[in-house]
Amino acid sequence: SLWNTVSFLSHFDGTNNGVNNVFDDGSASNHTITANGNVTQGSFGPFARPEGEWSAAFDGAGDFIEGPSVDLLGSGAFTVECWVNVPSKTTAANFTDAFLAQYETNNKFIIGTKANVVRVWMGGSEVRVGSTAIVGNGWHHIALTRNASNSVRLFVDGSADGAAFTNSTDFSQNLENFEIGSWNNGANSALNGNISNLRVVKGTAVYDPSASTITVPTPSLTAITNTSLLTCQSNRFIDNSTNSHTLTPSGNASVS
Repeated sequence: SLWNTVSFLSHFDGTNNGVNNVFDDGSASNHTITANGNVTQGSFGPFARPEGEWSAAFDGAGDFIEGPSVDLLGSGAFTVECWVNVPSKTTAANFTDAFLAQYETNNKFIIGTKANVVRVWMGGSEVRVGSTAIVGNGWHHIALTRNASNSVRLFVDGSADGAAFTNSTDFSQNLENFEIGSWNNGANSALNGNISNLRVVKGTAVYDPSASTITVPTPSLTAITNTSLLTCQSNRFIDNSTNSHTLTPSGNASVS
């Protein structure tokens, strides 16, 4: 219900009968709202209101979010998952535009997109090139999981994107700061798009690499056991895991 003092209320979230240029006043006043020019509204998160509608937005021109030099992945099992919405590729077509990245000495971890598909770097090389096109067609759930036997698999929208493979890289040593939305301080690798509900779980394979499909979470992600990072799901740049890592936006990185 609305408080008696509310004279105007509009969420600007594109939910007015599915039309993104018809604006609605949800207060008791029911004011008429007229859009001028190319003003539009849209849904900036993979979930419906009121939970999980937030995401981090990057414009592909050097934006990123930087965290501290902490061990997010470890040497054993882990899972990295998030939702991404990439409307178009950046002009740096030869680089992987990262969702999450972290370096150790000569041993980088990157999960991101290049040439319309998801790419994964573990250790000194690119270990997985996906086949599911994700650029230009809305929100996609991305999950990379490794179990205690070093079996790894990439899932896109709940389906395995390629076969399982083996990787035993230890990501716990000689770490540099982790980055969200870039893997090189925004240079030649900055993501053009939105990331929502980015969660890293260290020590647990949330999804089974031997499976061909997984169940995509429908509510906003929570800090389950062993969560080392949970972010891009709030109206500010914070880590919602128990670690409460400090996150620093650079460039025009913003909250949507």
